[in-house]
Amino acid sequence: MVGTASGEPRAVHLAAQLKAKAWDLPALRKLADGGAEATRDALDTLKRLSSLTPVHVPAVQEAVNRLRACAAQVAALHGTDAARSLARAKLLQQALTFHLSHSAASSACPVCGAVDGLGADWAARSQQEVDALNAEASAVRAAHQDLDAAVRAARLLVRETGVLPSPTATELPSLRDLRQAEAHWLKARSLEDSTALADHLEAHALDFADATTRVAADAAAALAQREDVWRPLSQGLALWLPHAEQFAAVKDHVDQLKEAEDWWKAATEEIRDERFQPIADRAIATWRQLRLQSNVDLGAVELEGTSTRRKVALKVTVDGKDAEALGVMSQGELHSLALSLFLPRATLPDSPFRFICVDDPVQSMDPARVEGLARVFADTAKTRQVVVFTHDDRLTSAVQRLGLPARVLTVTRRADSVVEIAEGRDPVSGYLDDAWALLKTTDLPREVAARVIPGFCRLALEAACMSAVRQRRLGRGELHQSVVELLEEHGKLYPLMALALFDDDKRQGDVLARLRKAGGWAVDAFQDCNRGAHELHEGDMEALYTGARDLARKLVAGTA
Repeated sequence: MVGTASGEPRAVHLAAQLKAKAWDLPALRKLADGGAEATRDALDTLKRLSSLTPVHVPAVQEAVNRLRACAAQVAALHGTDAARSLARAKLLQQALTFHLSHSAASSACPVCGAVDGLGADWAARSQQEVDALNAEASAVRAAHQDLDAAVRAARLLVRETGVLPSPTATELPSLRDLRQAEAHWLKARSLEDSTALADHLEAHALDFADATTRVAADAAAALAQREDVWRPLSQGLALWLPHAEQFAAVKDHVDQLKEAEDWWKAATEEIRDERFQPIADRAIATWRQLRLQSNVDLGAVELEGTSTRRKVALKVTVDGKDAEALGVMSQGELHSLALSLFLPRATLPDSPFRFICVDDPVQSMDPARVEGLARVFADTAKTRQVVVFTHDDRLTSAVQRLGLPARVLTVTRRADSVVEIAEGRDPVSGYLDDAWALLKTTDLPREVAARVIPGFCRLALEAACMSAVRQRRLGRGELHQSVVELLEEHGKLYPLMALALFDDDKRQGDVLARLRKAGGWAVDAFQDCNRGAHELHEGDMEALYTGARDLARKLVAGTA
């Protein structure tokens, strides 16, 4: 429970009460109304400590000054006639007291032994002399009286705090300093000498006052902290108690409620699984379209957990053996799996959205999976508008190769952030359109056009060859990866043309003969494009473009 770590006694007591098998609601109600007896000792101690009043240092200093002034006055009168008069008066007064007490027994002087030395005449004369001497010594007597009064006043300041608990009663670390300071302070009670008393008070008053102030401040802070901890708990307890008390009154029905709750959970899980099953089935079907040539299979998609700890469990097998999905799948497979889970949910009949947008789904996918992705999007597009953003032209190529209905738009950002949107083009058309645009640029230098336009024309022929090879080989069931590797290995125009015309890269020597059957223009276009990528084209640029265009179209159509 929050608050127990702070040691707040009410929070600890509350936690203990709530952990009990049976709640003591009367005790909890008492705790909510102001605290239980078990929690009061420490709090009462803190309250007493927070009310400590430190010794008034200015009053102590005033008492010290008074002590020293009176002691100085007594010292100044010591040895004077007044002092001697006082001493003689005290001596005669003692003799008079002795005489009055023992005159009936003897009148002899107890000091010198003179007979009749302490008679009535002597007593009268001595009393007169004592009165005279006391009058002379009044200043000394007044000084001593002032000093005695100053000592009594100073000792009144030496008092205990009276509320210091035992070392284990509270956790305030400043209490130890206060106990030490108080012990030193109370030693003043045993000092008889006024000077020593003044010095002691002056030496320890400030430490005692500071220690008392620190303890009072620490106790007040501890009280405030505990109140900060307890306040929200007490408020929560006050809100909870009526419900607990109401529950206690009807607790006999708890078993029935628990049975109903268990039934409700079971029914909820059953309904949830029933509603989720179409999504799972569609996810598995989508994955099997995307997993072309993959040895990872998705066997089941299930919901696990309850409440806020629900998750989707994926039953994955690799070559028929169970495996952890995230541990065995490649990045491309994980993207495919994510789409398999996303698309069924996004296309639920209850969904208010009649379109889906997917950003760059082709990343990390191999060519076989890209073709599967194109088919998945085509199926999804039967009930939803599918918008795909991608920088990878493999998806566009797959859509065009499979003849799937799709509209391809090319978005280009020109200078000054001007955005241009145009109908998408296949690679062959794109390269030819770029060559034509350069051909019709009037201010383009001849030497630049003679090098760049043949390059675009050659790229168009290479793209046309690749398209022809992919259509032929994929159409007869070859693996996508093997086709990609073949095209990458034979990326130059001659071997590509041999593959496109004969499906055999070793027949490069037969390329020109085959092209002559189409006409001399085809040979010229092929050779000009092959040379033009490495040197300036000296011939007719428009004838070069026308020949490359017609040859590329024949290659794509399979009529070359």
